[in-house]
Amino acid sequence: MSLQRVSGANAPYRLRAHKGIERNLFVELLKIIDGATVVDLIEYRYVGFAAASLEDFKSFHFELGIIDMHSIEMDKFAISRQNFNNPFHFLLPHEKKSTDYIVDNYESGVSHVVWLDYVSTDLKQQFQDLELIAAKMQSLDILKVSFNVQTNNFIKANNIPSSADPENLASDNDWKAILKYLKDHTAYQYYVPSKVKSKDIKSFSDLVRAMAIRAIKRGLTKNTTTNLKFNHVSAFDYADGQKMTTMTGVIAPTRTFTNLTRQSKLPSWPFYKRENRGNELIEAKLIVVPDMTVSERILIEKKLPSADIQQTANDLPFKYAKTSDHIALIEGYQTFYKYLPYYGKVTY
Repeated sequence: MSLQRVSGANAPYRLRAHKGIERNLFVELLKIIDGATVVDLIEYRYVGFAAASLEDFKSFHFELGIIDMHSIEMDKFAISRQNFNNPFHFLLPHEKKSTDYIVDNYESGVSHVVWLDYVSTDLKQQFQDLELIAAKMQSLDILKVSFNVQTNNFIKANNIPSSADPENLASDNDWKAILKYLKDHTAYQYYVPSKVKSKDIKSFSDLVRAMAIRAIKRGLTKNTTTNLKFNHVSAFDYADGQKMTTMTGVIAPTRTFTNLTRQSKLPSWPFYKRENRGNELIEAKLIVVPDMTVSERILIEKKLPSADIQQTANDLPFKYAKTSDHIALIEGYQTFYKYLPYYGKVTY
């Protein structure tokens, strides 16, 4: 018997603190959007990936009241566990690939919150998914997508040759080789921003999100509803072993989205991030917090919020890393401590 490989389909949520924060941020964002009179999330269908435990679906039902839910899962072992762990009679698991679900099961006449939470580095298929789903979405649908942006995994998966020595694979920082591959590949060249340069590959997550937005926009040109746009709302980078990036936006005409932001006061949300004019690369907010013991967390939270977080970090009787990294971790915790889940052992 071989050891089980931990993946997005089976990784315990308690080991993915940054993803836990990111999920709670999404719940908060949806609550803000739901505050607009033009949106009523109880009437929406939530479509997403949730692995075996279906934790995302539990959160979105308990926090938002959504009772129309579809789960997409192609792993036969994970789907067997989903069928067993399914907590709701209204949650419908689909044992298929995301592309097949979008083609065969996505209903254009239903309002949707969709979270395509990818874990593989097959970006070309994922961008094609975005084109397909954008062509079917309607006004005030909400689309979130997560990508694995671990550069070395992308290089290995696509056998990208080194720019200096084509007999060998490119290195993580061989940005010239990565950009050449993307521009030359017929499945990617439609999505690469026209003004992107090799140095922009240094922030691979920014580039991937920009390409994803291009894919969504291409899909919207095929949508039967006119004037629909992808209105960018937020973007985050994080890592729980693998580097991930995620972005969220609302599909709507400009005037409709403006009305939504006015009613919900979305621009006052500290993580709201609009698309840049003249620059397709949008910087993401980095989610990073320390790996803390309970005692450490209690002590730090006693000192938050802090007007001088650097001094607060330096005053702690322990350090997580060298001074600059230690301060960055404490700054990150001050930003996200309200969203970090507590995990503990229970008896039942």
